[in-house]
Amino acid sequence: MQQIADRAGVAIGTLYLHAGTKAELLIMVQNQKFAAAIDDAFTLPEILDHIRRQIIAVLARHLAA
Repeated sequence: MQQIADRAGVAIGTLYLHAGTKAELLIMVQNQKFAAAIDDAFTLPEILDHIRRQIIAVLARHLAA
């Protein structure tokens, strides 16, 4: 745990405040990664829609020229 705290730039007490064991820390990290993946999945359609609108606008300008 000391190596993890050192690499994270935090005191080991801070690390233990949030996770008592390496296993708990691993679960926390996995949960955060999973939550981020879910957030990305929900924003992906918005991003794709934005890209689609941009492509249509470029094609419209090109065809109008």
